[in-house]
Amino acid sequence: TAGDPICDCKLSEMIAFAKEVPLAELRFLQDGIDMNMAVAQEGLKFGLGRAVDMLIRQGAIGDSPVSRAEKLCAAASYARMSGVSMPVMTATGSGNQGITLLLTIEGVAQAMGIDEETKLRAAALANLINIYVKTFTGTLSAVCACGVASGLGASVGVVYMLGGGEEQMLFAMQNILGSICGMICDGAKEGCASKVQLSSGLAVKAAFLAMNGMGIRGGDGIVGTHGLSSLFENLGHLVREGMENTNSVIVEIMSGNEDCRDRA
Repeated sequence: TAGDPICDCKLSEMIAFAKEVPLAELRFLQDGIDMNMAVAQEGLKFGLGRAVDMLIRQGAIGDSPVSRAEKLCAAASYARMSGVSMPVMTATGSGNQGITLLLTIEGVAQAMGIDEETKLRAAALANLINIYVKTFTGTLSAVCACGVASGLGASVGVVYMLGGGEEQMLFAMQNILGSICGMICDGAKEGCASKVQLSSGLAVKAAFLAMNGMGIRGGDGIVGTHGLSSLFENLGHLVREGMENTNSVIVEIMSGNEDCRDRA
C-alpha cells in the first residue's frame, strides 16, 4: 500500500543506496542473472526466443541493446510459460517480472560492455523502483506489471548504467507510463512472453530516449506533474478505481474461450 515505508523514499535516496551498498551484498543478484540466463539459453531453442533470435540473424531487426534485451527476456519467459522445469529469480514474487528486470539489464550490459559492479548496482536500483511501484498498484492488478513495474524499474537501471541522473530516470519512467500503462494482465500463459519482450524493449528505448533529453512531459494523460510519487499515485488510482471491474471481465472472457475450445 501507499503507506509502506519505501513510499517515503526519494529517488535520490534509492540512487544513493545503489551506489553505496557494499558490492558483496549485491552478489546474489548475479546469481539471479545467471539463473535467468540459463532459462533464456534453453528458451532460445524453440518458440518466441528462437523466433526473435532468427529475426536478428536475418537482419529483420538489428542487433542492438534493445534487441539483445528483447531476445533474452522473450526466450526466458517463453520457456518458463511453456513449462520448462528450471528455476528463475523473481522480482516482487513474480518470475516474469524477475526475468524482465534482470535480463533487460543483462542484455544491455552485454551489448555495451558494462562492468559487473555497475550492472549489479543498476539491478539493485531497478529492484527498489520495482518494489516502489508495486506498493501503489498492489501485488496483483489488472495491468501487466512487467511493463509498469519491472520494465520501468529496468529502464531506470539502464539509465544508471548509461551514466544518467535523476532527471533522465524520471524521463524514462514517464516515457513508459505515457505509453504502455494500459497493457492488461490476462493470466499466466505463453502470450506473456510477448508482453515481456515488449516491456523489455520499451524499457531500453525509454532509457536511451531519456538520455537524449526526451521524456513525455508531466500532465500528459496520466503522467504526474510532481515527480516520483505523483507518477505512481496516478497509476495506483487508475488500477484501483478505473479498473475495478477489469479482472472479473477478463475472467469472464477467458471462461468463454474455454467453453469455445470445449465445443471445438
